[in-house]
This record gives sequence, C-alpha cells and structure tokens, in this order.
Amino acid sequence: MILAASACALLVGAAAAQAPEGEASPVSQEVEGFRATQATIIAFENARIIDGTGAPPRDNQTLVVRDGRILAIGPTGGVTIPEGAERHSLAGHSILPGYVMLHEHMMYFSGQRVWHSQPVSYPRLYLAAGVTTVRTAGGDFPYVDLNLAARIASRRIAGPAIFVTSPNINGPDDSFIGDVVIRNADDARREVDYWAARGATSFKAYAGLEPDLLRAVVVRAHALGLPVTAHLGRTSCAQATELGIDNLEHSFSACLPELGVQIGPDGGLQGTMDRDRAQALIRALVDAGVVLTSTPMALEDPSPELRELLHPTALANWTSGRGRPPQGFIDAEPLIRTLERDFLAAGGRMVIGADAENFARVAGDANLRALELLASAGHRPIDIIRMATLEGARFLGIDGDTGTIAPGKQADLIVVRGDPARNISDVRQIRWVLSDGIVYDPVRLRSSVRGMVGWH
Repeated sequence: MILAASACALLVGAAAAQAPEGEASPVSQEVEGFRATQATIIAFENARIIDGTGAPPRDNQTLVVRDGRILAIGPTGGVTIPEGAERHSLAGHSILPGYVMLHEHMMYFSGQRVWHSQPVSYPRLYLAAGVTTVRTAGGDFPYVDLNLAARIASRRIAGPAIFVTSPNINGPDDSFIGDVVIRNADDARREVDYWAARGATSFKAYAGLEPDLLRAVVVRAHALGLPVTAHLGRTSCAQATELGIDNLEHSFSACLPELGVQIGPDGGLQGTMDRDRAQALIRALVDAGVVLTSTPMALEDPSPELRELLHPTALANWTSGRGRPPQGFIDAEPLIRTLERDFLAAGGRMVIGADAENFARVAGDANLRALELLASAGHRPIDIIRMATLEGARFLGIDGDTGTIAPGKQADLIVVRGDPARNISDVRQIRWVLSDGIVYDPVRLRSSVRGMVGWH
C-alpha cells in the first residue's frame, strides 16, 4: 500500500514559497476579517481534552498555544502559562483536534449534468465546522482546487489545508462530462504523470474504468509513491483489492452488487446479502490494508440554517426532486453501516468524508451530520472522533503534525460547548476553530456565504 506522506511535502512547499524560511506568511485582509482574536499566545483553562487517539477525555486541563503550535497541556494549575498570554476559562467546553476529512469537494451539482465550483463558500464552511484538513475526491475544477490549496497555505484565503486528488479518471462510456477519459495504459500513464506534476497528491479512479485500466493507473501512481482511491463500478471491490487499490470511496457502496444486492430498474434495492461472500471480501480488504472512506447520508429536508446558505437554484433543485438521492441509495445505508462495523471488528481502517456536492448536503454541515449518522449506526463517539481526526491524518501521512492533540503539534483545534465524547451532536456547538495559527470565528465564516452555496 502507498502512503501519501509526499503529499505533505507538496503542501508545505506551497506555503514555504510564499514566505521566508521559518516565518509564516502574512495574513490577508480577507482572512483577518474572520479572526476571533489577534493573540499569538493563548491559554485555554479548565477544558476537557479529547485528544483524537481514542483515549478517554481528560477533564480540567489547560492547553497553551503559542505561534500556532501546542506549547503545553496538563492539569489546570499545573501548567506554566507564559506572561502576556490571552487566557480563557473553558469550563463546560471540550477541545478536539481539527477534523481531517477524506471525501470532500469544492463544487455543488447544478441539477443538469454539470457542477458549479464553490471556491468561496466551501472553504469557509468547512473551516466553520472544524474541518481543518481535507482531501478532495475528484471534481470538475482541478485547477481551482490546486489554486485554492496554494492560496490557503499562503494565508490569502480562509479554509482548510487541501490535499488535491486528480480529477475523476474514467472510461470513455461513463456519463459524467467533467472527467479525465482514458482508453488504454498509455493514456493512464500520461494522465497520472500530468496531474502528479501539477500537484495532485492522490488519484481517483471512477466507475467506468475496467480492471485493466485501473491496473495501469495504480501501477503508475504507485511508481510515483502516490495512492489511488476509487468509486468503483465496472471493476469489483475484490478485483480492485487484488490490483492494489489503496482506498475505497463510499466504503462498501460499490461492493453491494458483488455481494448479491443492487439497485433495480425502479430505483429500489433488490436481492439478499451473501454473508459468506461479504466476510470473504472483508478479510481480503483487511489483509491488503485497503482503507475505507465512510460517507453516510440520509434523506432529510434542508434545515432552516442550510436553507439560508443555499442559493435559490440549489434550493429549487431540492424542492423539485432533482436534488434528491434515489431511494435505493437510502435503503442501502443500513447494509453499508453493518458491513463497516464488521470491517472494523476484523481490524480494518476507516476514515470519514461527507461528499457534500449534491442532495442538499453542504460542506461543513454534512461532515458533522456524517459523525452523527455513524453514532446512530452504533459507533462510540470517541471512536468516531478518532476516525475523523487521527485516522484521516494517518492516511495522508501527516499524523506527526496534526490529527491529535499533543505538545509540539500544530494547533489545529476545535473548541466546542459540551462533551462530544458523550453526545456526538455537541460537535455542532462550535465556539472557535484554530487552524494555521489563526483563531477563527465560525459565525462570521458561515454568515459571509449566506445564499451562495450551489451557484457562486
């Protein structure tokens, strides 16, 4: 399996190019407008620490941040607080690592074959929800993604650190018109080389790729030390595992047909799960070290808060029914969640994403909803937080610097009211988000993009 450690170097290089070595880039006026404080040394006292490792929370802790790094953590009263620090008493609050989410987009479906880029609203909404690092999962605007990644790294734009995946690499017969189409192994090598040179840190194979074309993508990407993920279709999950795939998007969603279940002509779910074949597939995935990205979804009307964010055209798509998922997608969710639990029990690794590009799922809110849906599926909140933080960082090869809370690490942090380790929905009670040395006000970030999602 290929780890994406080289991706970290590419992002760090993008940031370093904007400022002298050892110095952070200056913050733009746009970013300044979302800051909650100008302090560079901050002491958060009397807080609960949920460190992202899966360990039990620690109460009555003090965490000190200096120049964007975690300086110290310990029991309140036992930590030396530097002179001049801005101090905040956080009784009744929890501090979590910033989320590292691995199936994200910077676009939203128009309702008619194409997507609209979301370069303004989505970075802010991810950050407002505590998502401090994302990996994109393909899209129609790869240069927008690459430029956003560089501009966020140089502090010109407020948003999460972005690891950019290639556009969807697809076969010639699939219906999406924004994909990179390949017809043979030479095409595969050429496209992988091209997008790696542009700055893509992983590759996404899409449903129209036959096994021989997927093999060519995997072989070339691995030769460059970069991972391949996939939304499968014409290649089965078992075949992709044998071919060396690193990651499966939507976890078991694309695997259901080979396990006896599929969406029928009427849009509903048909067939019965073959439990023996499912367990054999799980064993193969675990043995091969394939990581699954869970993207739970539900059929829900947009909340009043989401309605305020959606552009009228996006809201009209939902109201008309064009923006609603097929019923089979929803009916399959319990089966997928059961398979995920079996996969984890067998020793598998799972990360989380939101796929917030359609069906009234909006960046940030959809990420938090994914955490809630996983809790409803029976996962412990502390384990969900670990998958959304440490496991995501491990997959990207950046867990030495982010994904957990420890002295010396980057202060990618979320301050929330309540205790998400007991009630996962407390993740919504966000007070501040810390990213790249900046303390962000989530209310300002969200209010700045009202009415924009789905168009601008």
